[in-house]
Amino acid sequence: MNITKQFMGTFLFILFVLPGLYVGSSNSQTGNKVINGVSDSLHFIGHASFEIKTSDGKIIYIDPFQGTSADYTDSADIILVTHGHGDHNKENLVTKKSTCTVITHVQSNINGVYQSFDIGNIKIYSVAAYNQNHIKNQCVGYIIEFNGIKLYHTGDTGVIPEIEILKKRI
Repeated sequence: MNITKQFMGTFLFILFVLPGLYVGSSNSQTGNKVINGVSDSLHFIGHASFEIKTSDGKIIYIDPFQGTSADYTDSADIILVTHGHGDHNKENLVTKKSTCTVITHVQSNINGVYQSFDIGNIKIYSVAAYNQNHIKNQCVGYIIEFNGIKLYHTGDTGVIPEIEILKKRI
């Protein structure tokens, strides 16, 4: 696997926001974005692991794996897992709120139908994700919408035909 494909998921996620989506200023030191005076943030933990903090205090972890429990100190409202491989699924590192919703690839793709989820003001859409090492329908990516922001976490995907369709959604 060449380095471009290996790290594609991380790079696509980092380049997640369409130009003009944010109104206001950004703090390049922290990765926080200020929107109409409130702050949403994205924190790269490592590998494919990210923490999202919404301006209304919701905590979302995606593919918890990298780091230790010290990297997951904020109690989760939502945990998203793109597939069952051990390098994307160490849910035990995360402290969960009693109301935490855990969504895995199993609930996200039922018989080839990608599912969507509404959790408060957060909308989550499961989308195709696969490559030569990850079989179609056993992995997913996620589009996450909150506070006028759309994020796309690719999971472990390669360059797939479905990306053209996703471009229209994000």
